[in-house]
Amino acid sequence: MMKIKLLTIKRRDRFMLSKIALIVCFSTISAQNYTSLTVTSGFNQDIIANGTGDSSLSTTMGLDQANTRALVSLDFQIFASSATPTYGLPVNGLINSAVTTGLTFQLADYNSNNALFLTPTYVNNGAPNTGTLSVNAQNISDIYILAAAAGGGEQNLPFTATLNFSDNSTQTAVLSVSDWYSGTNYAIQGIGRINTSNNNLEGDNANPRLYEISLALDSNNQSKTLTGISFLFEGNDSAQWASQIRMSVLGISVKTATLQAEDFNLETLTIYPNPTSEKLIINSTKTIKEVKIYNEVGQEVVTANSNEINISTIASGYYNISVKLENDKIVFSKFYKK
Repeated sequence: MMKIKLLTIKRRDRFMLSKIALIVCFSTISAQNYTSLTVTSGFNQDIIANGTGDSSLSTTMGLDQANTRALVSLDFQIFASSATPTYGLPVNGLINSAVTTGLTFQLADYNSNNALFLTPTYVNNGAPNTGTLSVNAQNISDIYILAAAAGGGEQNLPFTATLNFSDNSTQTAVLSVSDWYSGTNYAIQGIGRINTSNNNLEGDNANPRLYEISLALDSNNQSKTLTGISFLFEGNDSAQWASQIRMSVLGISVKTATLQAEDFNLETLTIYPNPTSEKLIINSTKTIKEVKIYNEVGQEVVTANSNEINISTIASGYYNISVKLENDKIVFSKFYKK
């Protein structure tokens, strides 16, 4: 039987362990870290039939509104004795992307508005072609949009996404969304659909589909707080069935900004004690311009511009910390509040 000898950790050894722990924290931040964001406002239609009863009563719109086709949950039943769909969306609304390993999308409640539904202006039906989904996220490098279109016979329909930050700056990109049948880069396929005019279930193991659309943040925006994403959808008035074109956005996920190896040098910056209950101290050979602390769901809880930060008022748990230095380089780490 192996005997384990307990050692008393001297002060010098504790300092070395603190450095080792800091290295581990930075290694963790450098890994892929995906988060599905909660949309606090902006969804304007319920396009997912669920529960028991006529599908027209549990939806306000169909993804393919012109042909009365909506998405459907696997718990949908016309009557309590009816069979549930063979193809449908997960009952818990959690989608594991088929494109990016580890990336998930959490759909909004099926009993309320769960999509930003956009209609091109040339359709002239009074429905919006623009909308904004409000979110809150910090220290992100990439955004992933879950969306699909009733494409009117077209794939890769262009739309504009504008990222809105808390400092009133923006970043704009022109992207494209595919028809919910047979497009590429799908996050999930074979999710079924329902004709809300007669409750007939449709679809197969490959269709319909929802797509993962990615957007990389400019490096100078990765330390900012994202407050929302605005969408503009013009459709394609030259398509064969142009009047049927619609677009739906159902979810937003992000990847945490990663630390590059050259951003960190133990001789340049150390953070201690870790764990701590009262005060966090940052030693740096460079001037510290700003420190931000975020909880595990990405909410900013502390902002400071000194090397000693009082954290006595925040709850126990793990926190991310970003330190902006005099050269505007940002270093990320983690610590535990006791």
